Amino acid sequence: MKYANPENTAVVCNHPVSGEQWTVPRGHRLWSEFGVDIAEQENRIADADPQPEQVQ
Repeated sequence: MKYANPENTAVVCNHPVSGEQWTVPRGHRLWSEFGVDIAEQENRIADADPQPEQVQ
């Protein structure tokens, strides 16, 4: 399980039954159903991959 973005507003995780990869936004009911809230409290979520700098 890891954060999907540097703002930590979503996580990428595997569905507990099917094993499919899901992106779950903070506040969605699956955040607690998948145990993301507990994993976050226990600091078990990896940081998001580095994002490339946006050219302006």
